[in-house]
Amino acid sequence: MKKQFIILLLAAVCLASCHTREKVLYFQDLNTTEAIQTQALKTLCLAPGDKIGVTVTSATTPELAMRYNLTQGTGSSSTQNPDNQRYTIDENGNIDLLGVGRVQVSGLTRAQAATKIQEIFRNGFINDAVVTVAAYNQYINVLGEVAKPGRIEIKRDNLTILEAISMAGDLTIYGRRDMIRVLRQEGNATKTYFVDLRSKDIFNSPVYNLHHQFSLLLFAAKRHHLCRTEPREDGTVHQQRQHLPQRLCLDYDCLLPHHLGCGHLEIIPSST
Repeated sequence: MKKQFIILLLAAVCLASCHTREKVLYFQDLNTTEAIQTQALKTLCLAPGDKIGVTVTSATTPELAMRYNLTQGTGSSSTQNPDNQRYTIDENGNIDLLGVGRVQVSGLTRAQAATKIQEIFRNGFINDAVVTVAAYNQYINVLGEVAKPGRIEIKRDNLTILEAISMAGDLTIYGRRDMIRVLRQEGNATKTYFVDLRSKDIFNSPVYNLHHQFSLLLFAAKRHHLCRTEPREDGTVHQQRQHLPQRLCLDYDCLLPHHLGCGHLEIIPSST
């Protein structure tokens, strides 16, 4: 009886290994020399809740320019707490720029925001003002069956879904490459998209380019137990369980018969 079980177990493992490549390899429909059209990288835009740093400099009047920089505040905490050196974009998309007033920056890229603020300064404040804008507090959330789930900080002006998954340490062997669920905030609603990493179609997906209003939910196959049950002489049933990933259990379900002599094999979903 034990020999039959071991033989079937080995056969199932071998059978499963034949299908593993189909489930974990990326871009399976991409030929070696094939060139495909991909989306242009989209620059991230500022949004309410973001924190930005605005730096104003001038070659002719550097002392005057210093007055418009939060880093030059008179409070002792201004140089100790980075948040005191940054503007937070309010719910209306504005910042209250020191010495200038409210400026709308939501929906603009960093470069566009810098150009807009620079034009304001050069129109009556500092003729040769040079303005740079740095963005902070921009994140996406990567959850599920990846090596390092959690919040990922965006440190560049653009980010793709492949880069985000790479920054999370890639999917584990149990992660489902064919069912990457991407949540995107669109206005007052959250829209769900599905992406298949095994296909080259991902390069033209509407969620190929990411921004910090995205959350990636990477769903993995459930783990199952492979159970061997054997009736005992006293009428009780003895079970031996082994944790196996779902991809193996599916193969076992097709391969193993329900009855082997006095005992039988069952595929029982794990409660964990």
